[in-house]
Amino acid sequence: MKPNNKNKDHKLLWRIHHWAGLYTGIIIGILCFTGAIAVFIPEIDSMIQRNYYSVSSEPSASGDLPKINNAIAETKKQYPKMSGLLIDMPQKPGEVATFSFLVKGKKKSDNKFHFLFIDPVKDKILG
Repeated sequence: MKPNNKNKDHKLLWRIHHWAGLYTGIIIGILCFTGAIAVFIPEIDSMIQRNYYSVSSEPSASGDLPKINNAIAETKKQYPKMSGLLIDMPQKPGEVATFSFLVKGKKKSDNKFHFLFIDPVKDKILG
């Protein structure tokens, strides 16, 4: 009787191992898939919001640096409680500058993070 009982235990353990591995494999597969998508979030975002990520205006021929003073002043006027302004300047002509900042609310849960797209040649907020 003992060998038969041992065989049942072995089958039960194998069955548990099989199903646990299957469910774990599905979870790992989902994590891998979502991680692969997360790598391309900036590209997906720029594809969806194409009108905000490129501008038709080109810099002047003199090679002046982009001016964003008016955009900064307008942003400060629109969001007086903003903090932590991060400015990301364009790498190539035809790209936009981005402002990232936090607007603090009364409670910590009311804090909101904002992104603004700036045309660095016209010094204008796009959205």
